[in-house]
Amino acid sequence: YRLKRFLVRMYVRWNMRHSPGACDTPRPSFASVLPSQGSFIRGGKVKLTYLRERFGEHNTGYNLLYLVSSTLPGFADIWVDEAKRKGIKIVWNQNGVGNPAWAPIWQKVNNTMKPIVKADYVIYQSEFCRQEANDFVAKFGGPYSILNNCVDTKKIKPANPPIPSHPIRLLVTGTHMTKEKVLIPLEAMHILIKRGLNVILDIYGPSEWPQAKEEITERIKELKLESFVTQHGKYLQDESSSIYQSGHICIHTKYMDPSPTTVLSSMASGVPVIGSRSGGVIELVPPSAGILLEVPISREKLYYPSAEAVADAVETIMKDWPRWSAGAREQAVKHFDVKGWTNAHEKIFRKVLNIHE
Repeated sequence: YRLKRFLVRMYVRWNMRHSPGACDTPRPSFASVLPSQGSFIRGGKVKLTYLRERFGEHNTGYNLLYLVSSTLPGFADIWVDEAKRKGIKIVWNQNGVGNPAWAPIWQKVNNTMKPIVKADYVIYQSEFCRQEANDFVAKFGGPYSILNNCVDTKKIKPANPPIPSHPIRLLVTGTHMTKEKVLIPLEAMHILIKRGLNVILDIYGPSEWPQAKEEITERIKELKLESFVTQHGKYLQDESSSIYQSGHICIHTKYMDPSPTTVLSSMASGVPVIGSRSGGVIELVPPSAGILLEVPISREKLYYPSAEAVADAVETIMKDWPRWSAGAREQAVKHFDVKGWTNAHEKIFRKVLNIHE
């Protein structure tokens, strides 16, 4: 462990060997290996690609180190300490944190985020993220902003023409860390079919709990849904638009999700969201763009809406789907477009670096 830390420190010092010097533009480094275009991407690295497109990525001679809590480099504390030593400004983007419901790894996860207190500026992905970081990681006393994640609403947009109203096409997208995120939609499907509705479910993204593939397959067989459910696995970021355009409703039952980009992509595509009224999702999805179902709020246990409640919400939305679809699209364009997000970053970068217009 000591040898690893020593080698990382030597590498970081070599990486930062050129002093930033005077510069009238932000020159950020992201301290994360970004996948090449067209490869599988997830989590915090999605937003880093937008910043790279806008500001470039500078491996040497940079004046700003940008860190995302959900995709930190190894030994982030060393990166932060060496940046401070070299006079390189640090902007920290804070996503969610671990809590006791994650036992037993939550404290280990949060320990990697402790360097947040040394940042020059913190961007919280939601007010929920700020509160959780204050309670479980450390209270940051410097300047900060609440800046929700973004989506490129010019690339990710509604299908034209809209897909037919029948069959009803439901989507589950993203990375599935808990079985409820997939199994609850399956059970809701079963209920809807018993009610006489023509429904199809597409599951996109990896399921990563133990024996996930076997458990999903077994549950599909038990519910006799083989003809109504398709599992697609991982998908590329470039495929997001066509995926969301293929659905009527996105079901996202993850509990206490801090700031899910999948919800933003769904709304940008004119696909209303059914989710859990918990975490940062409350700040993203208004009543015009989807239905958030009530769940108990706890940090000790995970809670999920019932399959019956999800099925009821599907029926409610499909009774007036065009209105819900328009509301979802409007919310994404007005509040979460990538241009506004990168513009806000430029203002923050200039403020931190004391660069005047």
